[in-house]
Amino acid sequence: GDGLLDGTEACDDGNSGGGDGCSSACVLECGFTCVTGNAVASACSSSCGDGVKAGTEGCDDGNRVDGDGCSSACAIENFYVCNSGAACSNQSTASPCSLRTPWMTFEVEPCGNTTFRCTAGTTTLQVVRVYGEVAEAPQ
Repeated sequence: GDGLLDGTEACDDGNSGGGDGCSSACVLECGFTCVTGNAVASACSSSCGDGVKAGTEGCDDGNRVDGDGCSSACAIENFYVCNSGAACSNQSTASPCSLRTPWMTFEVEPCGNTTFRCTAGTTTLQVVRVYGEVAEAPQ
């Protein structure tokens, strides 16, 4: 981790941490590509849309299409859950996404707290939560 590519090192990004493309043992991590040079520290990055969840990607379903649960920026979209993907191997570890199981709750909240504001003359607010999102309706 000294930033210089030596001996049998596949990469050297100048740090001893892992999960950034170049492991603490200076081995290339799955889902990353690294640009290496003898005089410069390796620059590693993951590639969104390659089917391998790596780095800061929340998901990677093997494409860069919005609306299927995993966005074109490899972020989990609202109302979806995505599998984390299998351990790295030579096979794709794409993380397919699916809609969350629908749920809805009805709650009554007092007015005046920091979250809910009521119109004049009301003292409570009916709160409807769908998929964790809040929709308000005065009682």
